[in-house]
Amino acid sequence: MFCIEIAGLLVEIDNRYDEIEKRCRDYVVKPDREPDIRVKTTDEILEPLILLYQEDELDPYSSIGKIEFSALHGTIYPQLPEFDAAWMHACAVEVDGVGYAFTAPSGYGKTTQAQLWLDYFGSRARIINGDNPIIRFMNGGCYICGTPFGGSEGYQVNTQIPLRGIGFLDHSEVNYITRMDPAMAFSQMMRTNQNHRMLSWENLDSMMTMWERIVERIPVWQIHCDQSLQAARIAYEGMQEQKISDLISS
Repeated sequence: MFCIEIAGLLVEIDNRYDEIEKRCRDYVVKPDREPDIRVKTTDEILEPLILLYQEDELDPYSSIGKIEFSALHGTIYPQLPEFDAAWMHACAVEVDGVGYAFTAPSGYGKTTQAQLWLDYFGSRARIINGDNPIIRFMNGGCYICGTPFGGSEGYQVNTQIPLRGIGFLDHSEVNYITRMDPAMAFSQMMRTNQNHRMLSWENLDSMMTMWERIVERIPVWQIHCDQSLQAARIAYEGMQEQKISDLISS
């Protein structure tokens, strides 16, 4: 058993295998208060993932620690709305201390777009999470937070930064960006997250409420882009419409 801190929340993890603590090492803390969230690995949690490995003709027991780690965020994330927070299937980039989230269905090119931002901004930018950041309302603002769950590339940084904008990616031969109204943004949010295993009937209403709050507070954009540095420049410049002071004011 050990504790991690993500998005300002203390999470107690009752684990079975050592690998999970190694993968969470950047977030491990000594608890100084009662945990906000408690999770425990059970057969009920592991068995569906083991079956998926078997269906793919993989030996699940050679990677049981990896399976437990994969199951972890599926047990943490449904509890987040209780703390004014939500997970998002996105790649989060920091530029000059401010966060931007790129979202799209799996395999669409979120990490590719983020890498373009690294190439364009150099040392001014970094990827803080490659697949599953947390967005949380706290301290009078809306923040995007790193988590250990960085996707296959392993991009993750333990940090919390103000979130300036969310961009839904759309492949295009011409680079341009358009502002989305909250209703359209919410519909897109549901589409990009609907097949994720953290979304179930049990937490659907609370998660939808959080996504609705997010798109009403944070500017959301449709980013029509190719894979050039110009795509990064146009997306970044287009997402500067709202001052960061407006986003973090109480």
